[in-house]
Amino acid sequence: MAYALGIDVGTTFTAAAVWRDDRAETVGLGDHSPVIPSVLFRREDGLMLVGAAAEARAVTEPDRVARAFKRRLGDGVPFLLGDAEVTATDLTTDMIRYVVSKVTERESQAPAHVTLACPATWSAHRRGLLEQAARNAGLSELGNVGLVAEPTAAAVWYAAQPDRQLGPGELLAVYDFGGGTFDATVLRRTVDGFDLCGAPGGEDSIGGADVDDAVLEHVARAVGPGWYELDVADPATARAMAAVAAAAVTAKELLSDDTRAEIPVILPGVNKVVPITRDDLEDSVRVLILRTVDALRRTIAAAGFRETDLTQVLLVGGSSRIPMIGRLLADHLGVTVTADAHPKLAVCLGAAISAGARLAATAVPQQAPAPRWGSEAPDRHDGAVLPPDAPLDDVLVESAWSATGEWSRTGPGGQVDPPVDPPGEQEARRAADLIAPVHGEPTPAESAPAAVSLRVDLDRAGLTAATDQLLRPAASVPRRVPLADRDAPLVVRTAGDSDYRKAGRRGAVVFAAVAAVVLLVAVIVGIGIGLGGGTGDPRLAGGAPPLTRPGTAGAGAGTALPATEQVARLTGGPLAGAGSAARSGTGVDTGSRTGGAARGIAPRPGGGSVAVGSEIGSGSTEEAPAAWWTADGTTWQHAAIAGSGGGVTGGLGAVTATSDGARLVAVGWDESAAGVFTATAWTSADGRSWQPASVERASNAALRDVVAVPGGLLAVGQDLAVDREGDGTVWTSSDGTSWRRLTVTGVDGLGVQSLDRIARLADGSLLAVGREPSGAGSVSRVRRSTDGGAAWAAVETDLPAGAEVTGLAALSDGRLVGTGSTPATGHREPRLWVTDTGARRWEPQEPVVVGGTGGTAVAKVDLLGVVAPGAVLATGTVAGSTPASWTIDLDQPR
Repeated sequence: MAYALGIDVGTTFTAAAVWRDDRAETVGLGDHSPVIPSVLFRREDGLMLVGAAAEARAVTEPDRVARAFKRRLGDGVPFLLGDAEVTATDLTTDMIRYVVSKVTERESQAPAHVTLACPATWSAHRRGLLEQAARNAGLSELGNVGLVAEPTAAAVWYAAQPDRQLGPGELLAVYDFGGGTFDATVLRRTVDGFDLCGAPGGEDSIGGADVDDAVLEHVARAVGPGWYELDVADPATARAMAAVAAAAVTAKELLSDDTRAEIPVILPGVNKVVPITRDDLEDSVRVLILRTVDALRRTIAAAGFRETDLTQVLLVGGSSRIPMIGRLLADHLGVTVTADAHPKLAVCLGAAISAGARLAATAVPQQAPAPRWGSEAPDRHDGAVLPPDAPLDDVLVESAWSATGEWSRTGPGGQVDPPVDPPGEQEARRAADLIAPVHGEPTPAESAPAAVSLRVDLDRAGLTAATDQLLRPAASVPRRVPLADRDAPLVVRTAGDSDYRKAGRRGAVVFAAVAAVVLLVAVIVGIGIGLGGGTGDPRLAGGAPPLTRPGTAGAGAGTALPATEQVARLTGGPLAGAGSAARSGTGVDTGSRTGGAARGIAPRPGGGSVAVGSEIGSGSTEEAPAAWWTADGTTWQHAAIAGSGGGVTGGLGAVTATSDGARLVAVGWDESAAGVFTATAWTSADGRSWQPASVERASNAALRDVVAVPGGLLAVGQDLAVDREGDGTVWTSSDGTSWRRLTVTGVDGLGVQSLDRIARLADGSLLAVGREPSGAGSVSRVRRSTDGGAAWAAVETDLPAGAEVTGLAALSDGRLVGTGSTPATGHREPRLWVTDTGARRWEPQEPVVVGGTGGTAVAKVDLLGVVAPGAVLATGTVAGSTPASWTIDLDQPR
């Protein structure tokens, strides 16, 4: 019987569903789950492990594993797996090959049509690479293959359910909180499908991995200093850390349904159970969730709609089940919020239905249905299946795990013996030569997870239109690397080996002599962590993801960043006393704060320092601009900020003094309830109270950094009014009270070309650092201007791939100092750099907190800004949400 297949290769998980006989049904790719981790591991013999088996080997051999390769699709830099270079396109090919072979094995035939899901924000180039991966996986030989946007697929699944119909013309916003990214899209219902409205939006640096990090940070605080002193290079410790990380993810998922969960922690020297409540989790991720809400609001506004124009907001993606998300969306948008019952599976089910529409349109002749395990079931979502030889939709069979962990199936006559797959199915899989043969592999009755199944009348549901785009004809290079979802050494046997004959497992025969046999071993499941990158959100220009793993490496990792020859010693910490007051919007400090970040710092006239950033007040869900001042460098107090034009949220990105030292000037942004940014600036005589300044062409813009120059001041930022992508731009002012926008060149091009931080060099030229697109992500880009900020030219540097520069300042000796972070295994580590006078060579210096135990303290540090008026001062956060500042001593011996 002909069927269609929908595949969702996600950043962290991969899922699939089939369409057959007017029914969409998930396929159990994992032993006990419908999804598998999007993780691949290359063994020394060249075999590629997939999913849980790859996760297990990655715990002790992290240099051979590839995670989050979907985000790297389009990146010209390949993954280095052991001694082999593998592109993200080839890794995607392998994952598609595995899914298709798994389904082909189950169905005893190849699918008649395959629909692959991809992000709606992807460019034509990245979509083309996914098409090439599909061709290299052999899909073009199977027949029609198409691509569908992930939010469209999720909306199709939503509309297919009889109790969730949308009328033509109604608007649906899709809030997709996946493992590695957040995507927001607005769709309009048509009589036969959906149309995309406006440009999709989202946050590439936010995903479910950040929520996992928040839970692990809770565990780290409960364990104490010993957490950061663990030797994760030790294989036994690495495995134990992976088990804790897995338990943390389980606890996160349990908190979607319960108010309390427990995390067992069994580590060297530690044996305890760490409790965590829903309030603990929500307090930790509130700022992250608010950023996704803001991104959705901006997407709605960019599409030309008001939030009240929406009929509903649909939540998809595994992390969207956090209860706080629905509450915040309902409060902020004032519309109905609906959470899909199967957020991890909505996209693949919608893709299968889209493929089914194609299958129906081509009128492929279908054979009579053959009852078999795991196939057709009545309109239920509980995984009910049919016993052998039962007529379709006749008898229900319940499936569940017994108390002993064994799979049982119960029918009307009691216990049902598990069926044995027909020999033809095994032959079909072996002939395909896609999955390495497995000795002792569990039968489908033993390993198949419960399926999500729904019968859909495409005409009645209004889903007859083809929502996927067919692949264009092109040449392909078939990829034939062997794949396996079980890990064991390959054993070569001859055809005369009696053990081989008794095993009854025939592989594809090469020269009629060789076959592969694999021994099943235990699998330990680790966690895929996405690395943060750059962001187009103005408030995030200086922010890196919170560091929650031990300072030497992440959970499930085996190595840390190499030690630097010299270190930078940090003296300081949280802004002591700053948490006792908060800005009410009227210049009066009352209440308390629940989180925040210090992004800029400067010497204060008369002595001391002033710092700026943002905070979230107690009982509030919005960031607000914040400033602090200290006279002695020890005790900090809140400064009064006299409003900034009615924005509901905002922040300050930087602060500096005018050349004559008579005035302090801070720059930042506000955001309205409609999601419109406004560039803002403030002035102060002493840092204790601030007054707003006038900014020319401030709407749809944000200021990020400011520096004193001869004759006044210069600020860099982002202007979305002139360029919808938000390329970098410049404002100038004579005294900080009024600002005019300057026309600039050299910061345009494809994607966002940002100017985030700026410094003035000894020769009078300006040096700025920002982000620009590179492949599937973005990289730091340094630019120089010799004419006062009007024209900019790129500077080639040796900054490592993945480095994010969040602060920049000129030193008195002509060098520059930069703050930021670099990717390590499973997390990001704070970094400082000292450059040469041309800023071409960036020498890293590992930060060491004075008074702490090196990595113990640094693991909680985020460096977001730096100045060097003599002493080097830095700002940032401690533990992800506490504003902090430090004095830095550079060039110190280790």
